[in-house]
Amino acid sequence: MNDYVTPNEHRLDLHFPRSRFNTELEDTLMLLASKMVQLGTTPEVKFKKEINAYLKQLNGNKLANKTIDNHRTEMTSLFGLVKTKNNEVIIGNRTLLLVQTQDIPRFFKSVCNKFQYPNGINKIQFIEQYVASGIYFKPAQYLINLLRVGNQRSNGKSFAVTAKEIAHLVFNDKQVTVGQEPPEIRINLFLELRNQSILCDGTGDVIRYARDFLNFMVAANLLVEFDKRYFLNSHEKEALDFISNDSTFFHEFDIAKQGNVVERVEIKDACTNWEDYYADADFLEEKALKTTLSSFSRTIVEITSENNEIQTVTTGYEIPEDVLELIGEDIGAKQTTKQIGDEGEAYVYSMEKRRVIAERPDLIGLVKIVANDTSLGFDIQSVFDNGLKKYIEVKTTKRNFIPEFNATSFFTMSSNAWDTAKQFGDNYYIARVIIAKERISVFEIKNPFQKYEEGKIRLQPLEYRLTYTEDSGMLIVKDQINI
Repeated sequence: MNDYVTPNEHRLDLHFPRSRFNTELEDTLMLLASKMVQLGTTPEVKFKKEINAYLKQLNGNKLANKTIDNHRTEMTSLFGLVKTKNNEVIIGNRTLLLVQTQDIPRFFKSVCNKFQYPNGINKIQFIEQYVASGIYFKPAQYLINLLRVGNQRSNGKSFAVTAKEIAHLVFNDKQVTVGQEPPEIRINLFLELRNQSILCDGTGDVIRYARDFLNFMVAANLLVEFDKRYFLNSHEKEALDFISNDSTFFHEFDIAKQGNVVERVEIKDACTNWEDYYADADFLEEKALKTTLSSFSRTIVEITSENNEIQTVTTGYEIPEDVLELIGEDIGAKQTTKQIGDEGEAYVYSMEKRRVIAERPDLIGLVKIVANDTSLGFDIQSVFDNGLKKYIEVKTTKRNFIPEFNATSFFTMSSNAWDTAKQFGDNYYIARVIIAKERISVFEIKNPFQKYEEGKIRLQPLEYRLTYTEDSGMLIVKDQINI
């Protein structure tokens, strides 16, 4: 029996711009975003020059200028890092949030949520084709809803799909992308083919396009991938709900629906406005799309996939219960009340408690979380076995992969925290916490001020505090005036 392909009368292939997600891309993304935020709003010519030089440096000056130029264009466009207005490059909210939250899966949740067809990212000939055909499709939203329906039809098991199925049964079928066939109907075709032991064709670039987008949803922690099969991450319910119900869509490509012939210049105008829409991720989505520590926790699920086999899959790792309790992420109870807000702080606090209990249980009362008092310049107060105080500043990043060291070897630190580090010397530590899908790692820096003096730490001023006196200028408005 022949493998299933999308019927010709319904077929229109959707192209996904390639930038396969891997460790190197994740590392580059973090460094590039930080560099862009450091530059701020910049003239377009200067921005290209600065970013190209930085990318070349990151690649060891091995790549040709044209390759670097393409790399910059692809990353800024695909991920919505910036937008351009009046020949100036403005940093997008999504990029600002990435640097602010240090939450890479959250970043990819935002990318997946806002990505749609038609978009301003594809090559112009593809956009013209999608506009003329009346494509109206948000792939992440559709896939979430499809997999949820699949779960309901799988007798308590997780419904897993392959890239082949998604390519031929969803992405390339106009009944879905144009006709808006509901997931509740489309799932019947999945089940019908599986019941008849008909597999989907696995050849051609169309499979890669579907797989690349599915892998972006894995990077967003929305999906779990096991042996080339994809299923929902049940621990990301809040984010899944948000994307499933989000009605936002960039409608400026709807011009073909007016029945007129669409000129290329009209599409180019829409593409220019697309940058504004795509780069400006809503700050309000931060809470809904935030990656929680419990979403990486150990889970055992049964999945059913293309060949109708049922397989038991274990994902994630064990997270100490006291850490989950501190941050209000009791997996069973789904609690939302929390004692502290930062998972890294909770993890380091738990580590310190265990250490002090082993060394000096009589001093356990001195181990405290004090992060809410920013005037102190540290997040956790602990104690050494000799009774002296230990002060810990915690810096946390959430990622998908265990990073290359240079990709996580920078972070911001307040001037107050730095002054406190100088004051307490050997009693002051920075705990650099990396929360990844594979494990949690903690890199500890003792006496960072001394390390700075020894040349082992570099400081780069990103903000300045300006102190002024009466001699600095003149008072031009003395009293409040209602205008």
